[in-house]
Amino acid sequence: MTKKCSYNHANGETCKHPAEENALNERDLCLFHQTVRQADAQKRFWWRLKRLDLKGDGDWRGFNFPITKELENVVCKTSLRLQNARLYGVKIKQGVFEGNVDMAGCEISSLELQSCKFKGSFDISGLEFSFFKAASIEVEKKFIAKEVKFDGEFFISGALKQLANFNRCHFSSKATFIQTKTVSLSVSSAFSYSVSGPSLVITQKPGPEADTWTKIKYQYKNYKSFLKSRIRHYFRSFVGFVKKHLRKIRAIILRAFNRYRVRFPHRREHVVLYVLFNSRAMLEEISFADPKRVTFNGVRLSEASFRNTDLRGVNFIGNDWRQKKIRRNGLFDELSFHQQNDYYSRREMLPGIENTYRNIRYSLEENKDFGLANDFFVGEMEAKRRQLKWWRRWLLSVPAAYKIFSNYGTSPLRVFLWLSLLTFLNAYHLWDYSIYANESLIEMNTSEVDISSSLNGFETLMNSIKINVEGIRGVLTYSIQTLTLQKDKLEIFDNLPKNSPVYLINTLYAVIGPVIIALFAVSIRTRIKRN
Repeated sequence: MTKKCSYNHANGETCKHPAEENALNERDLCLFHQTVRQADAQKRFWWRLKRLDLKGDGDWRGFNFPITKELENVVCKTSLRLQNARLYGVKIKQGVFEGNVDMAGCEISSLELQSCKFKGSFDISGLEFSFFKAASIEVEKKFIAKEVKFDGEFFISGALKQLANFNRCHFSSKATFIQTKTVSLSVSSAFSYSVSGPSLVITQKPGPEADTWTKIKYQYKNYKSFLKSRIRHYFRSFVGFVKKHLRKIRAIILRAFNRYRVRFPHRREHVVLYVLFNSRAMLEEISFADPKRVTFNGVRLSEASFRNTDLRGVNFIGNDWRQKKIRRNGLFDELSFHQQNDYYSRREMLPGIENTYRNIRYSLEENKDFGLANDFFVGEMEAKRRQLKWWRRWLLSVPAAYKIFSNYGTSPLRVFLWLSLLTFLNAYHLWDYSIYANESLIEMNTSEVDISSSLNGFETLMNSIKINVEGIRGVLTYSIQTLTLQKDKLEIFDNLPKNSPVYLINTLYAVIGPVIIALFAVSIRTRIKRN
């Protein structure tokens, strides 16, 4: 009777493989759970492991893998469970894993993956790596790396097509999240060689007993066939010469066109960009020991969540933050805030969103990316404003006024529209009071044009229009002079009484005008600086 392996799993199950009774040590354990093996045993280990994969047995819990340098072109067709397994240093190049790979709870020192494809999920939760590199990997389903401690260098690129979870990870050294580009070249060339020359059609030569006429016909046919073959040969040579030079001309034109086409936006063939996070990315409560050595380069972060992650000092280079729903670059956490209906849940999210926006803005400004930092400043101020009471949130506060008049100092067009509106409102009030209270605007032009004179109706209408146009231009000029605090104004309202409402209107606009002008100058400076 074959003795079973005595290895016990964490859930109380025992190993189902037979024990190695002929082994020098650990005879009560199977080949996969032995810690000491001979050289021939290591070969049998890999052979039996392959047999397990072919049988669809992916229960590799507690296996002790031998130290390997590199595995290349590995194809694993079954789902793997590697809990409590010992893998030491693993380096796999161009591997394909058709099922799920669960490495949570195993013992491993370093992992290096190069151009590997995981058609299922990939779970490395709770592990500790002295070195981790996953270059150009593809994970079709979930990539789970919760609570992983990366003591050494960390590098990842490729495509994580579904959820990527890095929550509560710790990065002690350099960490790089980077975009990768693959170029596939398809070379198809057909070579054909043809030798063209004169072809002769030779008829049977007549015998000596043939008469003269037969010999003449024979010579004529030979000459005719020779002439046809020569004409055909020269025609083909000429056509080949023309085609050859036309191909050269076409190649020169295409080469010149392609050389200049690449300078403009165009469709790149055989080039695929992998932006790492194709879907939701959970990067919450991550700790970076050295943030200045952490880089996100060309990564899609429009669905990334950074809740309670300190990102100050992290390098962000050319990442995609665009949020269509808020029509600017921003955090996915802000979209989650808008989708939340509970009042208290929304209130609890805002401080974290504000802090994350602020940290990323500082990092972008340190990298001199002022254009992108502009959007994150808007997001920071929005989160700060939403924490106020509703009457202060929309009107009676500095953040509310800052947003209404200039979108937090980032929109010169909005400030210009407000300045224009104030100018016309002030002019409207002045025009109203000048007509109904003093009528000085009309009287100042009556000396030039005598309306009561005997003029026809058209001239009277034109003179009235002229008087009104001059009056409108006068009040607009006076309004601008008031908003810009000019001392020398037009003498339009000098004869009004001291208690006239015009002076109160002028005082109000004289206070608001310089503030709007200052906001306009700040927004222009911000736009120039950040663009």
